Amino acid sequence: VPGFPSFLTGKEAQIGKILPVLASPDGRYVLHLESATAAYGDLLLFDAETGKSETVSRRVELSMGGPEAAWSPDSRFFVYAKAGQVHYFSLEQYRGSRLVAESYRRIGDGGIASVRWAAGGDLFYLSGTIVYRITGAELFARTLYQDILRIGRIAGRIPFDFDPSFDGFWIAPDGKALLLNAGGGNIFLCPLPAGESRTLPYLYLPRGMRAADLLWDRNDIVTLLVRGTKDGAGASAVFRIDLSAANPGFSRTSDSGVLGMTLSPGGDRAALMTETGIDIREYRSWKSLLVIPGE
Repeated sequence: VPGFPSFLTGKEAQIGKILPVLASPDGRYVLHLESATAAYGDLLLFDAETGKSETVSRRVELSMGGPEAAWSPDSRFFVYAKAGQVHYFSLEQYRGSRLVAESYRRIGDGGIASVRWAAGGDLFYLSGTIVYRITGAELFARTLYQDILRIGRIAGRIPFDFDPSFDGFWIAPDGKALLLNAGGGNIFLCPLPAGESRTLPYLYLPRGMRAADLLWDRNDIVTLLVRGTKDGAGASAVFRIDLSAANPGFSRTSDSGVLGMTLSPGGDRAALMTETGIDIREYRSWKSLLVIPGE
């Protein structure tokens, strides 16, 4: 991208692994980390349209996985984690030179695993056992007056305290349920109407396996990819569940050697990255439509 730090702009070669970047869904902005010390760096926002770079936050913990951040689906906001707290950043405020200080953009305690954007643009935030739902319009007011206003609305509860260092979660496209990944090995379904506390355990992952990718379409069909080791070698498995069924339960498919997967924007196709190529599936039936060979 023209203007982005590179050899062409005089940037020197880095020692060690090159830290990944995180692009906004609309492709205009790039979040990246610039090392300051061995453990900390600056979180920078690069505008590919203007070529300008803005320092979002200083002394952010470096992560080999890239910036500890997540973009909203409409590219209007992103959230990022720093020193055990989650903050938001508004692109509208930034472009209008109305960005408030970082201390006024704090959402609450936690890590980047504590937050998830829903397909509709709402932000879900887990703190303790409470699930909060925050709209984009609420972010500014709720964080600015965080000492007297609770952040967001309570959308539901989970059965135990959420630990962002070990736990994770995914949100249904309609925001009415979440799948909780407890400790990396147990998957629970948590319905989200306010006041609903019923939690149903659905899947205990095979030993040595951890959740890697999850697809969730608007018809409530969920596909979970788990990866790990078995007998000293790399292994993977794919599980599927139709949450709209009367008595839903996870079932394991015959797929193996899957490295990653993604859902098409329309939700009717899935692409599986395998060891031998790309396998295109019809999402509901999981029937293979096309195999594109390649490494």
